[in-house]
Amino acid sequence: MTYPLDIDFWWNNLPTDSVLIYANNLFIGRYHTDPGVIHIPEFPLVGGDSTTLEICALGSPDCCAFYTYANPDCGNNECNIFDISVQWFACTSDSTFGAIINFQYKNVTATGFDVYTGDQYLGFYTFDQIPIIANQFPSNATGEYVITICEDDNFNCCSSFGFEGPVCGPGKCDIYNLEYSLTECDSTGNFFFILNFEHHDVGNSGFNVVGNGTIYGNYGYEQLPIEIGPFPSDHTSYEFLITDADNQACFAYIQPGDIECTVATTNVDKDEIFQVLNNGSLPVIIAKKDVSVSLFNAAGKMVKNRQQIGSGSLFEINPLPAGFYIAFISYEGNTWPVKLVKGSY
Repeated sequence: MTYPLDIDFWWNNLPTDSVLIYANNLFIGRYHTDPGVIHIPEFPLVGGDSTTLEICALGSPDCCAFYTYANPDCGNNECNIFDISVQWFACTSDSTFGAIINFQYKNVTATGFDVYTGDQYLGFYTFDQIPIIANQFPSNATGEYVITICEDDNFNCCSSFGFEGPVCGPGKCDIYNLEYSLTECDSTGNFFFILNFEHHDVGNSGFNVVGNGTIYGNYGYEQLPIEIGPFPSDHTSYEFLITDADNQACFAYIQPGDIECTVATTNVDKDEIFQVLNNGSLPVIIAKKDVSVSLFNAAGKMVKNRQQIGSGSLFEINPLPAGFYIAFISYEGNTWPVKLVKGSY
């Protein structure tokens, strides 16, 4: 169901001569700003009692304006498809990626829906197949996609939705299988995140880590896995975004959420847990209890990640080059940093 709509607005310093128009998050299309009044003869009637227009400058997604108005009364028995959303995943081949397509509908009398992306027909889906799982969603070279959902054999009842997705193909940067683990909590209730992931065809400038409004820094891929922190256990819902420094469209996201940290309630004498010998020549850590050891070199690169050392066993850095190292030794919620110095002789 549609109705005619005129959109009049003012602007300054647009990067291009076009804007993108959305209605209740439904992508309507790209329109030129000349003339100033945009006339859309068949504007779709979206679900609900009102429509919120969003007009964004092409090439500047943060430059937007909003306007909400009551929907016209176009009758209550017309077919309507609305609230379309697409959650996309990693590439499943050089030309496809995975996606989950969800939407709402009313007054649909057919037995299902026809789904298209651009001019390509994706298939027929019944009510029971919603949300639609599309493991072979076709990729293109721009990363900009439009999906159209119609009542089966009824092109008068259709809705479209635009979204940005991955660009698949050989030689494309990809960051995937992002995982995290945690160090044990120290005596003050702080802990570290250890992030690790797989990648291919990445840039030469490393990757950036941000989360919760904080820029944690730039790291080389050869530093993986990386340890970030310390973080407090204060009911923060933690999140991390990894982006290739040379290609911002190459990224991965993970949300560990709220981390509960159990702090040791008794004081532990580290001399009862471990002992360091030969520091300054060939350092050795003697474990008196079952501990884990993480080791970093002077450049901050992780050399060992939470290596388990049994009681009575040794942790040696003899095979490593001479220099300064920091070992984090953990035991039952307690963590001790220890500086190790390996001589050059």
